Amino acid sequence: MKNSIILLISFMILTVSCKQEQPTNLSLNYDKYLVQNDSDCVEVTDIDTLDFCFGPSYRSSEFLNEPNTIYNYKSGQILRSESEYKTIFDDAVAKNGKDFHYNKCDTIYKPTGVNFEKRFIVMHRFNGGDYGYERIIYKNKVNNEYLYLFKIRLLSNNEQLKGYWDYISLPLINNQASIKFDTILINFK
Repeated sequence: MKNSIILLISFMILTVSCKQEQPTNLSLNYDKYLVQNDSDCVEVTDIDTLDFCFGPSYRSSEFLNEPNTIYNYKSGQILRSESEYKTIFDDAVAKNGKDFHYNKCDTIYKPTGVNFEKRFIVMHRFNGGDYGYERIIYKNKVNNEYLYLFKIRLLSNNEQLKGYWDYISLPLINNQASIKFDTILINFK
């Protein structure tokens, strides 16, 4: 009887300790603060940075679905074809083409060079105060989806306006362009 109790206690301790050593599985309900520890997510390095220019203050109704404030942040757009990019470019030239020279932008359309049979474009933009920005993209191997994780760090309360523009292309996953956008705020109170 005593040996059975000792064996049962040993088995319970072994079960609990093994359970704690298993990798965290956050894939379907990820925690943006712990996604780097998720065994089903890998950081993406196959990222092509694109050299787009839409003038100094272009805002497209397609580009931002909600007001661009730090607390109501839903910025990001996926482009699946050259014609979608051309539509946005033409809109930018029509709305503020006269100001393109401030950023040395060209008002003449040039193709992106992206092979849309294999890749898609992600356009991400944010304007704010004295902030530092970092973008990390993860690929979830289980649900075949990207996570665009955008970290915003408050550097000071100085009245500055800094902007972040990110125009990249990513590989399609199973011929799909699927991505979620999420934000982490650092040093905000």
